[in-house]
Amino acid sequence: MLNYFYPPDQRSLFTNRHAELAVLDLLKTQVLRGEPQRLAVWGQRRIGKTLLLKEFCARLLEENWGGLLAYVDVETIASSPENFALGYIGHLLLWYSGRWAGLPPAFLDSGSLAEAAASAELQSIRQTVGALSSQLLQEKPNRQTLLSLAFQLPERVARESGRPAIVILDEFCEILSLDRYEGVQVLPLFRGLMEQSSVSYILAGSAMSAMRWMADDHESPLFAQLDRLSLSGFTPDDVQELAGKLTAERYDTETVSEITRLSGRHPYYVRCLVRRLESLQHLYHLPPSAETVRYAFLIEALSTEGNIYNFCRYVYDTSLHKAVGYGPLKAIMQLLAEGEEAPARIARRLKVSQPAAWGYLRRLEEVDLLIKENGAYSYQDPVLRFWVMANTRGIQVSPFPRQEDLTGLINLVQERFQRASSELGVAKEFETRELLRHFAGQTVPGELFGLPDSITLPTFASVEAWRSADGQVELDAVARNNETWLVELKWRRRAASVRDVQRFVDKAATVPHQRLWFISRDGFSAAARHLVQEQGILISDERALQRLERLVGLRFG
Repeated sequence: MLNYFYPPDQRSLFTNRHAELAVLDLLKTQVLRGEPQRLAVWGQRRIGKTLLLKEFCARLLEENWGGLLAYVDVETIASSPENFALGYIGHLLLWYSGRWAGLPPAFLDSGSLAEAAASAELQSIRQTVGALSSQLLQEKPNRQTLLSLAFQLPERVARESGRPAIVILDEFCEILSLDRYEGVQVLPLFRGLMEQSSVSYILAGSAMSAMRWMADDHESPLFAQLDRLSLSGFTPDDVQELAGKLTAERYDTETVSEITRLSGRHPYYVRCLVRRLESLQHLYHLPPSAETVRYAFLIEALSTEGNIYNFCRYVYDTSLHKAVGYGPLKAIMQLLAEGEEAPARIARRLKVSQPAAWGYLRRLEEVDLLIKENGAYSYQDPVLRFWVMANTRGIQVSPFPRQEDLTGLINLVQERFQRASSELGVAKEFETRELLRHFAGQTVPGELFGLPDSITLPTFASVEAWRSADGQVELDAVARNNETWLVELKWRRRAASVRDVQRFVDKAATVPHQRLWFISRDGFSAAARHLVQEQGILISDERALQRLERLVGLRFG
């Protein structure tokens, strides 16, 4: 069963996620201490969420952790309350039976489920399946009763067996589709039973806005019930590691940086680009290089046979059809792909009112095509933005293009991704200022700031971006109270250099301060590290920043 559930070829590609696995390992420890946990996990489509959960399951099973474990893909069973109850109980019985050899038995129809339950050792399983079968035989089953039977089973099994239990519900947001049926209110029912249960739940989903609503909106039945774990993209080191699992080629730093940049750090896009690089090397004898990566990206994103092309088309079409108002929404996506950003300008272009334009933008945010940062909307995925822009202009390439056909499109790639990188940096500056506002005397590991010993974070009375009176000097953040911190952020796809650090030092010389903090997305060169140590500058990279956000209780999703 484990090889069927998590095939070896999938597992061999598992990369990174050390911090996320540490969070899940802590969850396991807390569960074994008798402390039920509730965790929401979300990330973009194909960011590696399901792979992370399957890796966690595999590790638990391999170490014989001592508890009950079940993984259910809600999307495959949430077609109706009847199918959901049958599928949910069937999957639980499959996991609790421990039948891991070969393909899973057919537990997903009422006859075979009843047959399997008849030989179950636990009375709770036999009783639940019996009650389920009785309901399903009725002309009009009570749907809330069916769902209650399903949701209660993990707790009944845990109590009867005397073992702690973890249930992982992947694509959990699909459960909301059950509310379309008369008499069904699935989230209030799930919340009520979960509150009374000793079972721990991991609720995962790629519908990020819906997951955030469930966890954070006061109108959600699950409000204030869930911890949160969001998955981000890969660093260059992660890209190099994944590439090493996909090909025997060892890429140089420039090639890896270009893959990281053009993939938007998305693991699936990384895989597509590495596979295409291998193809270009084989067919055209092009050596791996930054230029070859750009050719690979153009073929992947603009050829109808490219995996990135087809993935973007799927995400775009599926998301737009989920939202109400297909025509105006598609027009807005095209305007944003070309650079239109202000809602007022969008309203004028569409000849609608500004409130109507804001409404359309919110719908696109709800289906995870756009994100809202500091009052402005932009694409969630820079690769999708490029794809929409190219398709709007009618730009396509052959799966086997001539090199000269691609050369003319390289400038378009460079321009679009430079702009996307700049927009991401502005959003990150805003997030960094929010992070500083959450400093409140916490003691955190010094390694998050490049220090050997732990550091106590100050509480700041004010945090703001700063510009000198003559406009010549700008700082991303100035945080003041008993001490003043000056903050510089470089959110780009290369390590900060000595020159970057020296520029920060020169700017800081004009403002009285006690601390300098330099944040560089992809870390620092060896020479830059030497300089910051000499100057006593605090330094953090992307992973350190993510850990710091978690430690101070800040979540940007």
